[in-house]
Amino acid sequence: MLRKLDSYICNRFFKYFFINLLVITGILWFTKIVKFLELATVKNVSFIDFILLSLLTLFNLVSFLIPLVILIASIFTLYNLYHSKELFIIKSAGLSRIKIIKPFLISFSFILLLNYLLLFYLSPLSERLMSSLSTKLANQFLVSVLEEETFNKVDDNTTIFIDRKDSSGVFGNIVIYSKDKENNDVFINSKEAKLIKHKDKMILGLNQGSRYVVENKQNIKDSLIFGKYLTDLDFFNEDKEIFKPKRKISEYYINELFDKELTKQYKVSKVVSEQQHRIMWPWLGVVLGVMSITILLSGEYNRKGNIAKNIMVIIAALMFILIYFLLKNLISQRINLVFVGYAYIISSLVLLLWLNTINRIKFF
Repeated sequence: MLRKLDSYICNRFFKYFFINLLVITGILWFTKIVKFLELATVKNVSFIDFILLSLLTLFNLVSFLIPLVILIASIFTLYNLYHSKELFIIKSAGLSRIKIIKPFLISFSFILLLNYLLLFYLSPLSERLMSSLSTKLANQFLVSVLEEETFNKVDDNTTIFIDRKDSSGVFGNIVIYSKDKENNDVFINSKEAKLIKHKDKMILGLNQGSRYVVENKQNIKDSLIFGKYLTDLDFFNEDKEIFKPKRKISEYYINELFDKELTKQYKVSKVVSEQQHRIMWPWLGVVLGVMSITILLSGEYNRKGNIAKNIMVIIAALMFILIYFLLKNLISQRINLVFVGYAYIISSLVLLLWLNTINRIKFF
């Protein structure tokens, strides 16, 4: 009987879980892809690349939403069991709360593994693919907008002349005119140039050329003859901040985050914070699910009381998540307090499970 009951409740839970995950993810995903529409229109990106770029955002979005969806699905499942009088039958059998929670814990375990798969490997992989695709799209855009044997005005302070170009994004005999921060004229010429990714920016990499800075349109303030040179021109990034690492920390797989060499590129606190977030975040869903069930199963069911319980669940969940992010911020500043985050998750889960073993639920 219990096996059939467990299977029945699991099926009910997964039904509401996937429905809510699909609806909530779909709404938020749609708001995200709106900004990608500019790529498909203004920047002449192919429809296939647009779809691929949009789909890659789903992995991070789903991994972020899973704890919230577990909470919502748990509320929906219990409400449905109450509404159909099935929970009254279960209670009348004298089952303990922990036995009622058991099928939910089984369901949470499968979702926990799914979220670990997303956070440990699929999300970093999608981040890498998005970065690679962004480089390709920016390269295509540059090739399409810059014309051969023409002075191409990029903005008010930048003009580019190229003698030739090919479909791979390589430019031959390029001349760049721009203004520096002190309003001096800057002239750069190079035999070859190509759009590359450097320090999280899309910039032009130049081979074999020279750079001159002219002050007051007559005095050469600075000059440079180079074999390889990276321009300080940034045509395609809305965010002008320059990050030191070439790869975002979110692009590393979980095993790479524990590589000591990584701390040479990032602050130790940032690496540790990312490690612990990926390990602890899936457990938030388990705690939130058990929390909602514990509150909703307490006392007897009535419509007015159930509304109050749902409000209590929302308040408790918000407080729990808020404390989690406060601790995450604390850990990022003081890595020796990593154990506090684990203690918070484990103690919360143990306390909730203990509360459900205090007595048996009987319906009189």
